Amino acid sequence: MSKFLDPDNAMGIIRGTTNTLKLTLKDPDHSEEDSEDPFRGDRLLLTGATIYFSVKKDTRDRSPLIQKTTAQSSEIAIIAAREGLAEIYLLPADTNRLDVGRYLYDIWVVMPDGKRHCAVPPSVFEVLSSVTNLL
Repeated sequence: MSKFLDPDNAMGIIRGTTNTLKLTLKDPDHSEEDSEDPFRGDRLLLTGATIYFSVKKDTRDRSPLIQKTTAQSSEIAIIAAREGLAEIYLLPADTNRLDVGRYLYDIWVVMPDGKRHCAVPPSVFEVLSSVTNLL
């Protein structure tokens, strides 16, 4: 496990369930005095951006156990680009094969100009068991 975990972004998912993760992405370079669009404020402009969501057991693992991207709108959808809003769709198949336990996830945004933003640093993604096991 990484020593750089962000406790504010920890989440728990019951294995084998359907979940929609709602994101509001902030612009790390935002400055109040530079803002030309008061409607957008400090939100990251997502027009043309690609968002990646990855889950691994350890940050050093080569391949993710779950990876979603906006390249597939059924995986991640940009809901309102000017407002920095997106949704990640987790299906039962995404977590069915995972053991109950702690994993790590992060979220990256790659802008059309090639800039990369770590929107959510490595954080705990806990797969929980259920009382009614429908697997």
